[in-house]
Amino acid sequence: MLARGVVSSFAPLRLCGNNPLLKKFFSRKGAKGQRKIYLLLWSCVSVAMVASLVMHASANSDLLLSQPLTVRWRYQSNVTLNLTPAFDKERVYLPLAGGTIVALSARDGQLYWGSDMGGELSASPIADESAIYVASETTGPANDPRRSGALRALGREGGVTQWMTPLVTPLRGALALHGQMLPLDVPFASHGATLGGTLAANLSGPQRLGYGAWRDVVIGI
Repeated sequence: MLARGVVSSFAPLRLCGNNPLLKKFFSRKGAKGQRKIYLLLWSCVSVAMVASLVMHASANSDLLLSQPLTVRWRYQSNVTLNLTPAFDKERVYLPLAGGTIVALSARDGQLYWGSDMGGELSASPIADESAIYVASETTGPANDPRRSGALRALGREGGVTQWMTPLVTPLRGALALHGQMLPLDVPFASHGATLGGTLAANLSGPQRLGYGAWRDVVIGI
């Protein structure tokens, strides 16, 4: 309707004059040419409207451009590891060589605490709302070079060990939280008992009352 209005408003101005070609376009016999004119005028009007809206928006609002990346803080250390740090909303938990993990402020890099695992870290840590989970490994004496591992849960505020589970072999890769659990507890962990030994002896801890015996749980793993 806009294009028709624009074309009809031009008629009183006698833009066609005595040009027979233009008269043919605007005559009944020139319906095809008239449609072409309508399409051309409609395209021009559409472009003009879009350009007007863009110019109006540019004049009344500031153009938001992406800001360049800048370093907000830096933690200097020559004992870093090729492990991914863990983090939560407030802190970054950085694993270091020698079995140390440090908690840094995510805002300014301030050091909150450092905790020693007593062995090299074997996997990237992970954190949730209650704890930081860290896997470490230790090497036996010279006559027994086998490596054993441990999984610890550290408190977020001070890095104090909340619980520790010894492992027959160290965990590798990265720990992950998927909302699942393996309900296995070693009844004599303080005396050196291991997961493999407890499973071989068919022993179970208190969680057997809720989840059953170990051998029933590990079927299919």
